Amino acid sequence: MTESRTELLNWLNSMLDLNYTKVEQLGSGAAYCQILDSIFLDVPMNRVKFDATKEYEYLNNFKVLQSALVKHKIQKSVPVERLIKCRFQDNLEFFQWIRKFWKENKDESEYDPNSRRKYTPPPSTSARATPAQSRRTTPTTSTLSSSRRTASGSSAAGVSSSALPRTRNVSSSSTSAPGSRVVSQQNKQLELELQQTQGALAQVEEELGEYKGALDALESERNFYFNKLREIEILTETTSDLLKEGAASTVEIPSLKDILIKIQEVLYSTEEGFLIPDDDIDEQQLQQEEQHQQQHQQQQQQHAADIDMEEETF
Repeated sequence: MTESRTELLNWLNSMLDLNYTKVEQLGSGAAYCQILDSIFLDVPMNRVKFDATKEYEYLNNFKVLQSALVKHKIQKSVPVERLIKCRFQDNLEFFQWIRKFWKENKDESEYDPNSRRKYTPPPSTSARATPAQSRRTTPTTSTLSSSRRTASGSSAAGVSSSALPRTRNVSSSSTSAPGSRVVSQQNKQLELELQQTQGALAQVEEELGEYKGALDALESERNFYFNKLREIEILTETTSDLLKEGAASTVEIPSLKDILIKIQEVLYSTEEGFLIPDDDIDEQQLQQEEQHQQQHQQQQQQHAADIDMEEETF
């Protein structure tokens, strides 16, 4: 039985401890990722942004989702371009599918959504440097003990030991900011290249459709004129056979006039739905063409009549 959107949202908020109020909010892709994580427990949730607001951030979330689908050999096409538009119908359909998939594959173990969202990767090199800093500051205890003898030495040691961590904290924050800006710029560049590639692909597909239409028209025209030639060939071969048989033939041999008339019928005949391809012909040109054909036909008929007179003379 298909669940309503209210039932789906209630289930989602209850399982993942969220407060989604609209199906359209799933267009960020974050909730889809955690639904799969509740089944397999291996989706890198540290790469999923629940506070995403930009399309390139949505794309990053869907990359995580697609990687999880591929990893577990789940054959499901994800309409990313439609989902990130946060439209109701597209996200409702995908939400219903992933809900059904969850029912079929989730075991009975409990899932802690908040702890999974707080999951962080192993500490980086800058984080591991913290113990070293603490080790370097340990000598300050001896310095403090010696301060009983020399007050000036203790104050100098205190200043140096307290200043060092502050300097390193500033440097770590300053290095992380440029890195995030670089990643953001790279995502924007990739998104722009994707849009340009999609536009070029659409243009190529349109041109391909035009070429295919032109090819079909050429094939139709070729077959049309080939059939004419074939009909004339059959007519001439039949007439030639009758002339060879002569008086022995039981079929009346057609006169030259009859043969010319049949050839003209073949030449000027047209098939239903076939048009001579010429986009530049206007009504006046069509009339001129018809007059030319009529004149040509009259000349052929006059020529056939002259031939008949010559045969009668002989």
